[in-house]
Amino acid sequence: VQVGAYGTAAEAQKAVDRLHTRGIEARVDGEAKPFRVRIGHYTTKAEAGKALAGFKKLGIDGFVTSAGGR
Repeated sequence: VQVGAYGTAAEAQKAVDRLHTRGIEARVDGEAKPFRVRIGHYTTKAEAGKALAGFKKLGIDGFVTSAGGR
């Protein structure tokens, strides 16, 4: 689940840090811009969609995407 994309790694890391303070495990994906902020590793799109629905209830917007071209 992608919840943001930033022009610098530092901006993306700040977003990750904010999520961590809310108890949400997030990470920065990518080594060049855009630096994507993603949550979770899900086996199916349905699993990711269910997780995203929960994040939206917390006020966190995003979308389901596949990581690494998978």
